[in-house]
Amino acid sequence: RPIYIHAHVLLPRGYADNPDRYYPSIYSLGHGRTPFSFSTTPSSRPRGDINPVTGTESGYDFYQSWIADDFPRVIAISLEQQTPYFPDSYSVNSPNNGPYGDAIVEEVIPHLEERFRIIRKPYARQLEGASTSGWQTLALQLRNPDFFGGAWILQPDPIDFRRFFHINIYEDTSAFSVSVGQFTTAERYFRRTVEGQPVWTMKQVSQFEDVLGSRGRSHFQLEGWEAVFGPVGAEGYPVPLWNKQTGTIDRAVARYWRDNGFDLRQYAQRNWST
Repeated sequence: RPIYIHAHVLLPRGYADNPDRYYPSIYSLGHGRTPFSFSTTPSSRPRGDINPVTGTESGYDFYQSWIADDFPRVIAISLEQQTPYFPDSYSVNSPNNGPYGDAIVEEVIPHLEERFRIIRKPYARQLEGASTSGWQTLALQLRNPDFFGGAWILQPDPIDFRRFFHINIYEDTSAFSVSVGQFTTAERYFRRTVEGQPVWTMKQVSQFEDVLGSRGRSHFQLEGWEAVFGPVGAEGYPVPLWNKQTGTIDRAVARYWRDNGFDLRQYAQRNWST
């Protein structure tokens, strides 16, 4: 059945006035937002103010730069790739989600380059993304080195599964606790403040997702990864990396993540020559 991937295309100033001019493209990936949060609505923040959390300017500030005389003329594109398990497919082929990696490179981008005046050369295809999109930006570049010309990878999701947050999924037995001495253990944390104060533990997030939906359908982060990286279970749903109640890691699933190229550090090392 048809699966639709939606694109938001931001055209440069002067696009309509220069019908013979072709432009490079930059794919600003991230949950379907307008590229670079572009907005013609004035921000409540002062002009040039940088968000202390994201480190970025407002979408209105970007709009002012986009239309300025000295701003580079490019076509900026963002994609919406909602799946049954998460707001994003991560732009890779996945047994649970489907062949989104092939769809992006073989169908979506060629269609956009035909529909808009985009230079059809690797050097003119650039990628950019943070968090979820940081991971998929790196994955797209590594898996398609002759198709994309470069990538800006910002605070990506875990790219080395020996450090999946604080978990080595290949050697640790528990996602919830870590031994800190002969007689004591400590909880593993999923999120902390910048001062180091724990906010959520891995156990809390796992059990929270277990409440939101069964069989990996919480639509939250851990199960989003399991749908992208993991195998399909006997009932047709993603196989969890660890038991949501006990935290016990399934080593077979961990090996599947690695052997199918989702540990990007290991993938890069294995395929370095190409």
